[in-house]
Amino acid sequence: MELADLAKLGMKHVANHAAQALYLHSGMNWTRPTNFCGLVTHQCNLFCGFCYDRKDVDPAKEMSFEEWKQALLSVKELAGNYFISFSGGEVMLMKWFPDLLHHCNENGIKGGVLTNGTAINNKTAPRLVAAEPFEIALSIDGPNAEVHDLIRGRKGSFTMVTRAVSLFRRERDRQGKKFPIIIRCVINKFNLSSLPKMVDLLHEIGGTAIIFQPVHEITEKVMSDWQRETGASSDSLRENFWIGADQLEELDRIVGRLLELKTAGAPIMNTEHDLKMLAYHFRAQRPENMARTCTVSLRNFFIQPNGDVQFCHDWPPIGNLRRQSAKDIWLSDHAESLRKKAIHCEKQCLVNCSAQRTLLEKVSMAMHLLRTA
Repeated sequence: MELADLAKLGMKHVANHAAQALYLHSGMNWTRPTNFCGLVTHQCNLFCGFCYDRKDVDPAKEMSFEEWKQALLSVKELAGNYFISFSGGEVMLMKWFPDLLHHCNENGIKGGVLTNGTAINNKTAPRLVAAEPFEIALSIDGPNAEVHDLIRGRKGSFTMVTRAVSLFRRERDRQGKKFPIIIRCVINKFNLSSLPKMVDLLHEIGGTAIIFQPVHEITEKVMSDWQRETGASSDSLRENFWIGADQLEELDRIVGRLLELKTAGAPIMNTEHDLKMLAYHFRAQRPENMARTCTVSLRNFFIQPNGDVQFCHDWPPIGNLRRQSAKDIWLSDHAESLRKKAIHCEKQCLVNCSAQRTLLEKVSMAMHLLRTA
């Protein structure tokens, strides 16, 4: 990722931060989204126990390659050049996905990708690298096959994903590209004790930095979705992956160790605030001084595989890119109605995709990437 790209992205965040303040004080909406995610498909070839996505979804309900291209250009008409992170499901099950990244690059859109690494080989790695992503992220949940394969539900997946990191590193250097290779690790009861070892693994396989993301907060909605999608008992998610009362002392110790590693220069992208919030997340508590107004509805633009657009996974869609332009969706009366309700949301997400971050925290994460790339 180039400094110039980060500077342009930073300016958009600064401008929207000012627009958010104007909206909160006057109701005038000059905001434009700055945080873009594209879920390319719900199809997946792994069986992660904490995930709702399954390989038996209906592909006919998901957008085609052509529909995605048009949708992304529609977003550009609303927001100008922008950064978007693609994920799934597993994006590489869509054979055309590298071409979608090329489409982004050709049209002033910076695309990044999160993959489980199982479909990365000597043919797919060069195609993705040639598309010049702003980052490639890979899901690795343990420092060895015993832990990772258990969590991801497929034997051999650890070998495949660590090999993928090496392939990306080799291809990036061979093609003379510049982008970070990020490891994303989902914190849960099975890998808690081995989290510090993930930093050692990162160095061994040639990654750039690591981000720790806790398993879903166990709300009634998550429980309901889990039961509907898996057929499992409503408390199996908590029983199987949630860090419970018997592990909370260990959690505090592990968080302390991660903070020590970060202070010592380890390439951990989470802010100190993010890491400290893990203790509250798994205790289902909120810090007394945490009272930030939720602004996800003023900055997030999450595209679902069927074209639905949401600003938060806990809120209904504000429109659909198969039927509407991005501008019409963002400025619609329906979006405004949901936006007015969402800014009063009391959930106060701590360490997930919608967690609030200050401009200083965002700058800190960006500068960390530049130092470690």
